[in-house]
Amino acid sequence: MRRVTIQTGRMIGKSFQRNQFMFCSTKTNTILNTPPNPTVEDPKVNLTAEVKQEPQAKAVIPEPAAATQTEPMEELKPEEFYKAMTQQEIKQGPIIENQGTIKLDKESVPEKDHAFVEKKLSLMQQLKVIWEHMKHSLIDVWKDSKILYGIFKKNGIQEINYSMMELKERRRITMDLFKFTPYTFFLIVPGAELLLPPYMMLFPNSTPSEFLTSAQKGNITRELEAIQRQGYNNFVRSIPKFGKLLDIDPIHLYESLSNLQNTEGREKDRQLFNASDFESKITAFLAKPNKSMLISRVGLNTLNSQELENLFKLFSRKYVPGYNWVNLAYSIPFKYPSMLLKFIAKKMKDKNPGRFTNHIFYKFSFTLDNGPLSVLKKYLILMQLRHHIKHIRIQDRALARNIKELEELDQLHLVEYANERAIQLEDRDEIVYYIKKYWLPLSTRKDVSDDLLVWITVLRFQYADILI
Repeated sequence: MRRVTIQTGRMIGKSFQRNQFMFCSTKTNTILNTPPNPTVEDPKVNLTAEVKQEPQAKAVIPEPAAATQTEPMEELKPEEFYKAMTQQEIKQGPIIENQGTIKLDKESVPEKDHAFVEKKLSLMQQLKVIWEHMKHSLIDVWKDSKILYGIFKKNGIQEINYSMMELKERRRITMDLFKFTPYTFFLIVPGAELLLPPYMMLFPNSTPSEFLTSAQKGNITRELEAIQRQGYNNFVRSIPKFGKLLDIDPIHLYESLSNLQNTEGREKDRQLFNASDFESKITAFLAKPNKSMLISRVGLNTLNSQELENLFKLFSRKYVPGYNWVNLAYSIPFKYPSMLLKFIAKKMKDKNPGRFTNHIFYKFSFTLDNGPLSVLKKYLILMQLRHHIKHIRIQDRALARNIKELEELDQLHLVEYANERAIQLEDRDEIVYYIKKYWLPLSTRKDVSDDLLVWITVLRFQYADILI
């Protein structure tokens, strides 16, 4: 009888071991408090109670989903989410998590990081920042005025008396003072600042450089670099027009320029034979006595408004396309009444206020790329392009009279000088070598027209780094 009891106890113990292993393998990690296995030394085993517990243990197995229940996360507003993420990055380092796992930390942020987390300024702080900015900007305007006065007092108005940097500074300060003239009206007349937004809409490039912050100047530089490459990519289809005058097969020219554009390093250096061939064709064309008559066939006047716009982008300059003027004149009778009706409908809690602006007349805007108005855009950009070419050639003649000035330029002014002439180089030695050997000999020639200079510059744009 004792032997039967021991065997029965061992069978029940093994059953509980299997149940305990099964329960522990679930996602909830539920640990069942099973009694120890009966042994010979512990004969007091209530077999009836142990046998009854086996079906009960199976009945109380918790559902996995119930064990993984968590409290619902409170959805944060965008500004609270980014603030909370910033707080965690300050305390824990950079994190990459979903929005649902980031909670708003109510604890205080270290004092040194308040400006990084709390980006909103009070009204007095904003007024102080504006005042300091305006004060230093006006001081810079006064300093530039003194520099311009000194340049004119020293050199007069004759071009031959100026150095290249003096010509650049004279042009820059003159343009800034011209832009500053309307600003005096907004600064002096009370309430005139309300007219500043529409003025900036009409003339987006009218802010004097003295009133631009360093960050804004950096953004403008990056923007000009981006549109320079964009302008070339769009204008490269028009280069075969000039290739015909050089006796270059248009298909071969386009394929060669595309290969140069899509290759870098040694692969691009292997295209030297194409660059040498193009240079020999340019040299032969420059030797022709009737080159001015030939280039007039593909002169800047023959290009359409889109081609001129892309061409101007190559020279890394801000321009006025004329969109804003025409669109503002169109918006007064067709768009502004619709905007007013939509505003009134919202105030009256109309169910569908968007219907007032959901029509073709409101969505339409002029691009000046087609139709009669494209002529306005064409001659507006052409005038600005010729004005730019005229000034850079004046500067080049001054530089040719004192070539040592090129070596004295710092890196910032040297790269700016190259970008204004559609020279896409960054290394100092490469820029200096290219300007001395290829750019100045061409720009300072009197028998080379502006149209011919522009076409040769565009053709060399892609393979200038191979020539050096």
